[in-house]
Formats: sequence, structure tokens, C-alpha cells
Amino acid sequence: MNRRPRSFLYLTAALSMIAGLLVPATSALAVDGFADDPTTEVVEETLLNGEEESVAEPEAEEGKADDSPESPDSTGTGVPIPAENLMVPDETEPQATNDAATVDDSWQIRDAELRALESEERGSRLAAQNALTSNVSSTSGFRAGYIISDSNFYNANAMSVSQIQDFLNQRVPRCTLGEPGKPPGGIYYFPNGDSTRLAMKCLRDEKFSTPNQPANAYCKAYSGGTGQTAAMILQRVGAACGISSKALLVLLEKEQSLVTDDFPAQHQFDRATGYACPDDSAGGAMCDSRYYGFFNQVYLAAWQFKAYKTNPSNYNHVPFQNNQIKWAPDDKNRVPVDCGRSTVYIENLATAGLYNYTPYRPNQSALDAGGGTGNACSSYGNRNFYRFYKQWFGSPNTFFPDVPQSHQFFTEIEWMGTSGLSTGIKTADGREAQYQPKTRVSREAMAAFLYRLQGANYRGPAVSPFSDVKPGDPFYNEIAWMHQMGYSTGIKQPSGKPKYAPKDRVSREAMAAFIYRMEKASYVGPAVSPFADVRKGDKFYNEIAWMHQKGYSTGIKQPSGKPKYAPKDRVSREAMAAFIYRLKH
Repeated sequence: MNRRPRSFLYLTAALSMIAGLLVPATSALAVDGFADDPTTEVVEETLLNGEEESVAEPEAEEGKADDSPESPDSTGTGVPIPAENLMVPDETEPQATNDAATVDDSWQIRDAELRALESEERGSRLAAQNALTSNVSSTSGFRAGYIISDSNFYNANAMSVSQIQDFLNQRVPRCTLGEPGKPPGGIYYFPNGDSTRLAMKCLRDEKFSTPNQPANAYCKAYSGGTGQTAAMILQRVGAACGISSKALLVLLEKEQSLVTDDFPAQHQFDRATGYACPDDSAGGAMCDSRYYGFFNQVYLAAWQFKAYKTNPSNYNHVPFQNNQIKWAPDDKNRVPVDCGRSTVYIENLATAGLYNYTPYRPNQSALDAGGGTGNACSSYGNRNFYRFYKQWFGSPNTFFPDVPQSHQFFTEIEWMGTSGLSTGIKTADGREAQYQPKTRVSREAMAAFLYRLQGANYRGPAVSPFSDVKPGDPFYNEIAWMHQMGYSTGIKQPSGKPKYAPKDRVSREAMAAFIYRMEKASYVGPAVSPFADVRKGDKFYNEIAWMHQKGYSTGIKQPSGKPKYAPKDRVSREAMAAFIYRLKH
């Protein structure tokens, strides 16, 4: 396990001295790809040919019963509360407790070197334990400005006590403290003669006495007690301070490998989350022993992250603007001493918090190394946070912040973003691009989806094929391409020139026709319809039956057993993602 020196903002006893006051210059958010109008519902949408559509009505989603409720979209970020100054009367730092073990400096030998020895000693064992995790590329998808979504980081109910305990048991199937040469609470000797004091138990088994913590500016009251397990502390602290217990578990691993270590040292508990452990120029962590102890470390780290969220403008790394972030700590023994900085637009509160806690950005060499070592200017703290979270819990930074991994069509919508088919819809404040899965798809957006799906490159003619779309209009090239390809003939008009109706919403039968034509399909539907509400002879019957035959549409489940297609219902963006994904997979 690669244990790099800790990288944190050093915190003093007074809250007024916690914050860094460097405020980088602001900049406007730019979303790559097609422009999105925050005043409209659509960024990209598709069209319908040759049919006038009825007034929009609620849509039952593909694969769901038609009585399933629709819930409003939410980013889960809340509204940042700016602080006018740091001297807020009730913002006092929680009191540290005395659950830390007494430290004997005589056996604490050269902390940074000691951790390197431990890394070599335990690497092979931890590799086997890490086989429990996913085999996906551990750093793929890392985004410097969006390491983890706010909804993931601030999910106070992410795990129950029993789920956390089961997780800890899985990470360490067998605690080896007590085996020969590893006396609990005793001295462990490394092959070169150096030593460290071992803990009494592994994290999964240890119990702690914890104090009551009164409610404060950032956390609700915490009820202390005796015999509290690590799982209990992580869940209760997370609930009190509004921080995900998944994030806290990852923090423990990133800082001290405490989650996966089967014979941890006492100092790993003392400095469990790296709170008040700033980097020094020589690479050794110089921690403040007043904050030692597992409970202190977990509680104060959660408290600090909540402070970052509540007062985002009071710290060195500010969300929703450009920030200058160092690649690595300065090191007088390295050439160069200062590795420089990069400009990062921090997209959300949680990512800003991570940079305020660990103020370094992993360079490409660190990311390319996966869990290994990069070059002299690599840093690993935020890389490892992303890496462990992804391996244990799935992607921390879903492409669209309003589509969590629990969403029914998460895979399909995530693919829409990562493949470039959807750039998202900007929020009114311009801070982020959402997918807005429940929004209905317009005809112009459908054109854009299909245009990108085909990798088209087309310049529309000087004279538009449609009466209501002209050169220079949004998505004109995409709409003209639809006509040129024969995917849309438009809606007939008495004047003779058809209209496209770009803002109208797309029906499910029209979408079937678009995809059928794009695939150049030729199909005669069966005598018995696969859907309860579509029969042979209906308009677009062949196209709809073909969608079922190809597996692109399974319909909407019904109590009678035979699904319905709901041809006149409008297509939502999440259903559109599902259709297009099935088309390509």
C-alpha cells in the first residue's frame, strides 16, 4: 500500500484560524459541446416525421408499470451559505477527547520512512485483500474538477451500522494481530531492525469509549458511550455531520490504510483521518497529538468537511470558479522543489472540500500508474480517494450530477454523457450541466441525438427544407440532415412546404419511426401484436413491432401480463437514453 505523506490544511483550536484566505480569480463555466439554453428544457433532442402530435401527456417509462410516480430531479447540493466573516460566535471547535493512546516518542522512528517499510512489508498481503474490489481501471474517469459528486459525498444515510461492519469484515477476513511476532499492543520489528507499536485490535474488532458531543454550527449532537464499534462511530458521525460513511471509510484508507490492514500500528488509529497532520517540506507528517484518537479523528474530519461546505468562500479552494492547485508539496530534496500549479475549475462543493483537505492534484503520471507510483511531481491523496471509492462503491463522480447510480437508467444515461451524445442541460445558475431525465425530448433534440450517434458532419443548405427552421437556428444543420437522410419528411402544411416543429415533443411512435428509418429496416409486424395497445394496421405498427423484435423496447408492464407501448406518450430523456443505448449495445 502506497502511504504518502499526509496533505492537509492544518487546523488550530480556534475556528477563526481554520480557513485559508487565498481566493482565486473566478471564471464563467463553459460546457463543451453543443450550447445549452438554461431557459429551455432542451440541449439536444430528436424529431418526428410526418405526423401531427397531440397535446403532451404524462409518460409511463420503459419497463415500469404505468402508475409509477415521477419525482422531481435533484442535485442534492443545497445552496451554499456564505459566511460574512470567520468570527461567528457559535462556531467553536468541538473538544477533542482523551481516547488516544499515550505516545512514546522513543519507538516512533522517522515516520515517513517507517511508513515506506510498512508498505513493502504489507504490499503482498493487501494485494490479495484488494482482489475483493472491482477489476475496473481504478483511475479511469477521474476529473480534476469533479472528483466526487455532492450527492455521494454528503449522503448522511449512505450505509447502516451493519452494512459498515460487514464491509470492514470483508476487507480484513482475518486479523493477524496476536500471531507470532505481532503482539497486540506490543512492538513489531521490521527486518532492518526498525520498529513500531502495534494496535490492540484491527479496526473491524476494536471498540471505543466516546464522549457526548453537543450540537454545533456544523454537526448535530452525538451521543457517546462505551463499547462503540468503528462501524457505529462512522455511521453516527456521518449522520450527525451530514457526511457519507462511504467517504469516511475511503478517507481512513487513503490516510492510514486502516480499513484493509490486518495488523495495524497504534499510530494508524491515532492519526486515522490525517486531521491536523500537515505536510512538511521533508515529506514527514508532523501531526498535532492533541487531536489523536480514532473518534477524534473521524469526528473532526467530518466536522471540517461540513465547515468547508457551509462556508465555501472562506478557504483556499473555492467551488464554481477557477483555482490554482499545486501538483505536489514542495520538497527541498527534489528537483524541482516546486512542481508548479494547474488551473482547475472546481465544479462542486465536495471536490472543493477534498482539495482544501488535501491541496494537491494528481498529475497524469500518477493517474497512469493506477495504484502505483508516478514521477517526482506526482501526488496521490486525491487520486487514491477517487480510486478507493470507485473500487469499493462505484463511480464517485457520475457524469451527470442529477443521475445517481441507483437510477433505473444510470448505465444508459452515463453512456450518453461519456460517449458525447449528450452534453447536458445547464442549470439556471450555470454551475453544472444536468441530464434532467424526466424532461420530455423535443424534435430538435432528437435530431441532435441521432446526428451525434451517426457521427454526422453536415452543413445545411442555404434554403431550408422546412418552413419553420432557417439557417442559423439552433440545430439547423442537424434538422436539415434529418431531411436529407430521409429520416424526417416534416409535417405537411397547406402552403406546401412542410414544417419541422422543432420545439414539439417527440412521441414514442414517432421515435420508433425515426430509429426504424435510421437503421434502414424492412419489417412486417406479426399478426398478433406484442403490445396490448397497438394492433396490426395501426400507423407505425411495423416500426413499433420491429422495436420489440429487436429488443429496443420491452414496453410498459401491465397487470394483465401483456405490456403496452403507449404510442402517443411523449418520450422522456431517460427513455430516449435507454432506446439509443439498446440500439448500440
